[in-house]
Amino acid sequence: MQLLIIHSIILFNEYLHGWRSFIRLAMSYAFYGAPRVHLETNHRGTHWLTCTLVSHHQEYLTTLQQRPKWTTTAPNISVGDVVLVKESNTPPAHWHLALILEAYPGKDQLVRAVRLKTSSGELTRPITKVAVLPRSETVRELREIGDKQEKEIQTREILKREQSQASRLASSFVEHLDGHQLYASLWRCDDDGRILMLVGSQAQDLAEEYDKDIFEITQEIYKLGMDRFAEREKEIQDFLENLYNGQEELQAMGQKEIEDFLQFKDRIFEDARLTHRQLEQNIMHGEDDDSPENLKLSDIIDKLNIQFEDYMNDMWQTLMLQELHLHEAIEESTTNFHRRLSELMSKFVEQTQAFFVQLREIAGHFSENMTEIVTRFISTKLALQDFEDVPIELKVFMDDRDAILNLIAGMKDSHTLRIDEREDRMATRSKEFIDHMIDNLYIYRLDVAAASPRRRERTTSRQMTLRCNRR
Repeated sequence: MQLLIIHSIILFNEYLHGWRSFIRLAMSYAFYGAPRVHLETNHRGTHWLTCTLVSHHQEYLTTLQQRPKWTTTAPNISVGDVVLVKESNTPPAHWHLALILEAYPGKDQLVRAVRLKTSSGELTRPITKVAVLPRSETVRELREIGDKQEKEIQTREILKREQSQASRLASSFVEHLDGHQLYASLWRCDDDGRILMLVGSQAQDLAEEYDKDIFEITQEIYKLGMDRFAEREKEIQDFLENLYNGQEELQAMGQKEIEDFLQFKDRIFEDARLTHRQLEQNIMHGEDDDSPENLKLSDIIDKLNIQFEDYMNDMWQTLMLQELHLHEAIEESTTNFHRRLSELMSKFVEQTQAFFVQLREIAGHFSENMTEIVTRFISTKLALQDFEDVPIELKVFMDDRDAILNLIAGMKDSHTLRIDEREDRMATRSKEFIDHMIDNLYIYRLDVAAASPRRRERTTSRQMTLRCNRR
């Protein structure tokens, strides 16, 4: 039984050494390429194999050589082309410009020589001694292609900025509030308001003031949303950094435990190997297995085995305790993060509710002022009996004051409903944002833990926010 244990330990040690040798060989192959095979030429078989490999190597290299000469047909040089006259003893930057006056084709109708005009006179050269410059049409086409590519690049950059801005606004819950979008949405599908605006310039002026007041409030909501967005981003970033630091600390501690275990294992295995060798030598010299010396050596091996198992169990317990401690710390941090994020979102929603109350008050004041303007307009028309310039849609309501009041009430209800919908949408998305972030936090944590350190450095709180918004 003792010998079986000894052999098992030795075999396990040899297995570890073989595994490490395999890793070193794989790393050497990855960094330096395949190992070279040295063939001895003093044997007929290996000499023939060497010659065959060399011959195949040379034949394969010749197939890699390209022969682009005369594989494509170029257009003929024509009279009027501008060329550079090649001179073997002069660098290309100093070649002279020339104009082709006449072309001399061969029997195949391909130009073989040309007569040139340079600054110093005329001369004749073969086409191999001239370099044709791009024609004006070609230059214009290249310029058009370059301009088109530049416009495409600018368009892509603009689209990318717009998408980034839209995503940022969506993450701050104030999309379509950075301009006059809310005011425009108030009049969408508002037939009652459209009829009332036919009263004239006074109604138009009132609507412009209405637009201005709405815009001022939406700008306040927009600024508040961007400020609170920055606070949430910082809170998320701090949480993720704490998460990364905890994981890195756990990884370093675990690595230290494993390194200590490997060092201890090497010492134990070395002691076991020496003890086993001494035991084998004693048996080879004729000593009995039950001799006092061999029993002592067997007892030493048993103790080494027990020490090894105890140390390994202690290591696993330490690693599990570290993992449990990290898990508890993450759970506590997640709970605090959820509470802090909920407080930020609740505060944001409460502040925006005050602005939406002001928007509803502005809509009510606009309806009251519109009632006064429409009533005065109708009273004036009825007193003068002047209905020629009254629009047809409004003329049917001239004799019915209650109908006019219903139009104004319908317009007010429509505008108030739009404002309420925008407020409810912001509150709902704020709540969903928190729920989705907490739900995705565990999966996101696993993704980060499995990622490489360089990838974790590139991960930002922005990615976490975008994942929650996509939900």
